[in-house]
Amino acid sequence: MGYRMIDLDQLFEIYRRHHSGQKNTEISQLGYDRKTIGKYLNLLGEKGMTPQTAFLSRDEFFILFKDAIQTRKTRGSTASSQFEPYREEIEKLVTDRGERVKPKTAYRILREKYGIDASYESFKRFFRRNFPGEQSSIIRIELEPGRELQVDYGKAGTLLDPKTGKKRTVHAFVATLSCSRHIFIEYVFSQNQESFCESFVRAFEYYGGVPKFISIDNLKSGVIKPHLYEPELNRSFQEMAEHYETFIDPCRVGTPTDKGKVERMVPLAREEFRRLKNLHPEAGLGEINEKTRIWCSEDYGMRIHGTTGEKPYVVFQENEKIQLKGLPANRFEIPLWKEVKVHPDQFIQFEKKRYSLPARYRGETLHVRKKGHILDIFRGFELIRSYPITGKNATYTESDFPEVVREMMHGGYAAYILKQSEKFGKDAKNLIESALGPKSYLNTRRAQGLLRILEEFIGVPDFNRICQTAQIRKIDIPQKLRNLFEQEARQPDLEIPRSETGEAMLRSADFFFKEDM
Repeated sequence: MGYRMIDLDQLFEIYRRHHSGQKNTEISQLGYDRKTIGKYLNLLGEKGMTPQTAFLSRDEFFILFKDAIQTRKTRGSTASSQFEPYREEIEKLVTDRGERVKPKTAYRILREKYGIDASYESFKRFFRRNFPGEQSSIIRIELEPGRELQVDYGKAGTLLDPKTGKKRTVHAFVATLSCSRHIFIEYVFSQNQESFCESFVRAFEYYGGVPKFISIDNLKSGVIKPHLYEPELNRSFQEMAEHYETFIDPCRVGTPTDKGKVERMVPLAREEFRRLKNLHPEAGLGEINEKTRIWCSEDYGMRIHGTTGEKPYVVFQENEKIQLKGLPANRFEIPLWKEVKVHPDQFIQFEKKRYSLPARYRGETLHVRKKGHILDIFRGFELIRSYPITGKNATYTESDFPEVVREMMHGGYAAYILKQSEKFGKDAKNLIESALGPKSYLNTRRAQGLLRILEEFIGVPDFNRICQTAQIRKIDIPQKLRNLFEQEARQPDLEIPRSETGEAMLRSADFFFKEDM
């Protein structure tokens, strides 16, 4: 295996698992060699961080190890490339109908025939990459109670969403405890990170406890970057797992056998949704979910399972429930994470609101976390600013800006823009003044854009009337003002040409009120 880079997030996960009492072989499920795990555990030991010492929070851990990890380059593996010249011979060995051999035997033949010194692990990587259809038979693995929860998503059908009044696709969140096979099903409209975490929280509450491990598919809501050895987990999902003291094991991409116990339940969840939808055509998603949970326990849970030969709900109640970790005192409050960019004006934008940062962060891509009414801004794993979320469109800290800019914030630059607008006339000035508003500095970018549009269309007919219309409509976005000017330009000319005879027939209003008539 080539050398791998490790960051603070991955080291914290190793520390969290080690502190929970997991052995090196269990921690190696993250994709690290046991020797590599031992190296990092030695590093933790040097800092006095053992399972016997108090557990550090994520923030405390990052502060302690901020400068302790050195980035290492990845070394590409070339051992498996030794088998490339013999691709056709390998294919013949393993697919020959008369005398086909197993992959391990094919490796031994090549090693003895051509003197190849690459390991069998290298051959397996080569074989899996080049002959995906020639994999070995599936071996069913049974696990002890409380160890693993397998999770998958699948489309279930459509249902009317009362919020939008339209039909929407319904997805089934399906979870199966690997030992008892007791299932949890929840139907949702969305697969975003909030819905994803919320479904897990309700699953834990349904089971009355938390398993040691969660095996999930590489859905974007849970795994941002799927990778066999270095999966990048969604931060909301990672925080949820830490809150409930469980561990996430993402499955390999395109390998459904990694969570085979839940895969077969997705079609069943689809059929159950359609059954309930037909029996209760007026039911909403909440009512269908309530009936589904009853069905999971009292119907499916009381059937004899085809593999175990036992009733899943009975096995769960008698053997597995007591092995689950207890629920924490506080229910997990789901945060919303998002990637943002710091604009040249030192503001980021999140949910149509703007927040300021110091000038040194201009152009950088940061992450924000919304939790309750607090917005935290992170640079990597470092918290650099927190803001309360209010009804204001822009929230800023004056110390973020140099002194000259602070003066502008109190009206200096806005006054200059307003002065520039006077050359376009009174109506244009009123429009710019309206766009600047009370928080004039915060709206100067929009005002500048409006000035550029006014300069572009200054010579068009009815210029002043269009400015008046824009002010009445409270237009403060440059593109909308441009659209208004262009819309007026497209209006047809309704003046109808008249002939000399027609002109001679025209009469003023006074003609009809002459005394002699």
